Amino acid sequence: MTLSLVSRRIASPAAERADRRSGLFILRERMALAIVLIVVALAPLPFGSQDLWAIACWDTALGAALLLVPFGGLARVQRLLLIVLFGFAAVWALVIWEQVVRPPDLPSLVNPIWADASQILGLKRLPIISISDGRPVLAAGKPLAVVLALACSFTLAQDATVARRILLVVAGSGVVYASYGIVSFAVDPTLVLGQTKEAYQSVLTATFINRNTAAAYFGTCAVVWLMLVCRRVRQLSSRQIDRETVKLVLAHPTPALALSLAAMLIVLAAMFMTGSRAGVLLSLGACAVGFLSYFRRDLNSRSTGWIAIAWILGTILLIWQLLGAGISERIEQQGFMDLGRVEAYRSTLAMIHDYPWLGMGAGTFEWAFPQYRSPVISTWGTWDKAHNTLLEIAAEYGIPVATLTLLGWLIMFAVLIRGIRVRSRGLMFPATGLAIAFLSGLHSMVDFPLQVPGYAIVAFTIIGTCMAQSFDRNERRPDRYKP
Repeated sequence: MTLSLVSRRIASPAAERADRRSGLFILRERMALAIVLIVVALAPLPFGSQDLWAIACWDTALGAALLLVPFGGLARVQRLLLIVLFGFAAVWALVIWEQVVRPPDLPSLVNPIWADASQILGLKRLPIISISDGRPVLAAGKPLAVVLALACSFTLAQDATVARRILLVVAGSGVVYASYGIVSFAVDPTLVLGQTKEAYQSVLTATFINRNTAAAYFGTCAVVWLMLVCRRVRQLSSRQIDRETVKLVLAHPTPALALSLAAMLIVLAAMFMTGSRAGVLLSLGACAVGFLSYFRRDLNSRSTGWIAIAWILGTILLIWQLLGAGISERIEQQGFMDLGRVEAYRSTLAMIHDYPWLGMGAGTFEWAFPQYRSPVISTWGTWDKAHNTLLEIAAEYGIPVATLTLLGWLIMFAVLIRGIRVRSRGLMFPATGLAIAFLSGLHSMVDFPLQVPGYAIVAFTIIGTCMAQSFDRNERRPDRYKP
């Protein structure tokens, strides 16, 4: 219902555009922004917001914010992107409906498990497509939170001041959670928010349950802090950045720059203490992507570009030597990827092969996987995730939804890359968004951080904010070096 009301407002924005300067317009905008900031700051707190009550709270809050958000200032292409987003949400809702409706509209796709259950139990029950009766409806909260976070941030962050405020809240809350994680790990590493950890007792998870999600979150915050540092360096220079400028800035840093560097080191330390191989490596890669994207016009010569790349690699190696001993040891012992994950991918592909159109039901992977689990995989542990979000979407929702999801990611990348190419002022935003999309997208191909609402809400809020600032209608001069 919320998405339907919003779609109507997007299609006919004349009244909102006429009322743009009114007090009611400003009040609605401030209320919506306050809700989004509260959600993005608190989402990582309750164990990554994986419980149903937390997901319901964030969905309700973000839904209210979306109803308050004014759409009058959006350009035509931005409205089109929102319509595409809500169109995808409609397809996703339709698939969930088809998975649980009785009798199904597509009887040929009914899961045979219902016939077997009726025969064994002697019950006559109308079959459905999903292997679970109510699970797809309960699982709808996670993707709904992603859609709402992306739509709210994309619409609110048309103003650069609002966009910067969102990034500052994410960065500031990241430092708070990192500081808590480091202190709590030093006091008692077996506890998380006062509860005994079931796993990962030897590494930092802060407020999250899994170390890979914690690493992705702190890596995301490190990227945001790095881009804030780059912006402050740019503000201190009235000309194109070169080696002399960098030396001058590092020799006489301002208090704000020193504070930003200290905050970045705190979240980097927390990230390394998670012990996540993919999370740490991809976070460092995302920092490099953001840095090169932001200073790409300064690296206009081949020699300067190679010097910058060498400097980035040297900095990463130095940080690795200082903080990455645990990661190096884990890579030496287990390699870059567990062999069990490769077998899990093959098992998931077998699930997709058997149910390619509408999947086995949203949120049912952990119940469907045992039937396809490869005997090569160790019997230790429970595989409740595929450790590849795209494959899991294809297994639960079907190949068409997975294809639309991939298309959506490509559109986001295209918008952010376009923003880097056309923007002169505010280049920090598309550079940050591209780095976060790189980190979260690739990490989700070998793990599941985007399936944890506490991280997904943060990541897509940043991406939506940076996409909103990737449309520059006034300044297209490449010779302007502004933050």
